Amino acid sequence: FQNSNTNALLEIFNINGALLFSRQVNAEKEVEVDLSSFSNGVLIVKVSDTEERFIWQEKLVKEE
Repeated sequence: FQNSNTNALLEIFNINGALLFSRQVNAEKEVEVDLSSFSNGVLIVKVSDTEERFIWQEKLVKEE
């Protein structure tokens, strides 16, 4: 992430594309998100910069 602006948008979606979580974060720091309130299943985690350019996306499976 080569940018003088270190702000980023962290979003989590369910498999149907519904936004479950959104937060502005510092892209240079580790971020923890409590997933316990989300239903089990596939989640999509997306990080974009403040200009909404794509930086990173990953699918994860939440299981209890």
